[in-house]
Amino acid sequence: MKFSAIEPLWEHLTTELASLQRQTDDRRYGHVTNPMCDEPHEFDTATASEVFALEYRRTADDTWKHRVSGAVQTLQESDLYGGIDELRWGPDTWFEESGSLFLTGTVLDSLWETTSLYQPDQYIPPTSSQLDDLISFLEQCRHEDGRFAHNVTDILGNPPPDVQNTTAYGLYL
Repeated sequence: MKFSAIEPLWEHLTTELASLQRQTDDRRYGHVTNPMCDEPHEFDTATASEVFALEYRRTADDTWKHRVSGAVQTLQESDLYGGIDELRWGPDTWFEESGSLFLTGTVLDSLWETTSLYQPDQYIPPTSSQLDDLISFLEQCRHEDGRFAHNVTDILGNPPPDVQNTTAYGLYL
């Protein structure tokens, strides 16, 4: 398939994601806002950073380089390796559910892929402290039989059941 076949969709996607990225000098610079809850989130930032990196590779336009850099910087300042909380809709408001293995895996994978696309020669592997945090988080999600739960605990604080796709992420990480 030629790129021209999907170019209108790609341009719409990159434009929309760019409009959701904060470009001001406040504490959330570089974050991408989740349009559903109107709050910045690591998941949106990480997945958008991968799109920005692809667009930078495609066009060599420094605007996209700046966007990638801002997103990666803000992600690296977050505690990604200790487990990312998932934004969920409750009865009347948004709340964060503790330690989503699916989101943590998706965010880390997107961050690593962004880095390999954007700065392959400048990749900085996770520190031993970050890896210790990740292993500790994974242990909180792992069942004794080696499968993994979606979150550290469920809404009621009980041990959650295992989930196939998060088990795959747990083993990947």
